[in-house]
Amino acid sequence: ISLIFFLIGFIDDIFDISFLLRLALQIILSFVAFSFGIRFFSIRAPEILDYSIILNFPFVICILLTIVWLSGITNSFNWIDGLDGLAGGLAIISLLALSIFNINNGDITTGILALSLIGSSISFLRFNFRNACILMGDCGSYFIGFFIAALILKSHPLNNNNLNILPLILFIGVPLFDMTYVILSRFINNKSIFKPDRRHIHHRLVDNGMSQKETVLVIYSLNLFSSGLGLIISSNLIFGFFFILTAFLTFCLKNNNINQIVYKSNK
Repeated sequence: ISLIFFLIGFIDDIFDISFLLRLALQIILSFVAFSFGIRFFSIRAPEILDYSIILNFPFVICILLTIVWLSGITNSFNWIDGLDGLAGGLAIISLLALSIFNINNGDITTGILALSLIGSSISFLRFNFRNACILMGDCGSYFIGFFIAALILKSHPLNNNNLNILPLILFIGVPLFDMTYVILSRFINNKSIFKPDRRHIHHRLVDNGMSQKETVLVIYSLNLFSSGLGLIISSNLIFGFFFILTAFLTFCLKNNNINQIVYKSNK
């Protein structure tokens, strides 16, 4: 199914097919994935005072949630792919957190699947960073987005189908937040949610004076921090704090430019 998502993006890169047609195909493929068991079953809400809440959904709601999730996360990585190296780097961070989460839960297979895509993404990122000689395109972002969305739905304990949803959402915090913010912003301002604009986080940072490289590093640090919180919540404390420390160090790589950006914003 990931390969078919890749082909949809590949065709769009060449012939520029309409977004509605792409969305329709994504919905159909998401339903196919549901029929193969890549789906929501139940959700375990965050524990409050040692009390865990399990949310079980009717069959129809499971179908709708799965379709919205798979097509939504796929498009979130497509939308965040606006600067060289951005989507690829965010995918590596999310996949690394997913691999740690699943291996810690005893699901070695899902963890290895995440690690396998990390390897290929790192090789690709070498040629996709600033002044890229290879572009990800819709085909690459669709493939990665669907792969990650599907892995998250398979990231439940081996003895039950209850997704610990909060840390899994935090692993893809930046792409998910960016897509949600852009959709709500367009809707509130009576704009088409399908029409491209410069409301995305990377556009806003660049428009405020950051270079493309600085913007990518800042967004990396945000997703590292978000993923670190997710790992801490899921009791992976050492890896969680390591992610947060790495987020701080990544942000510090461009710390010398912060005062210039604040000054420009206040002029």
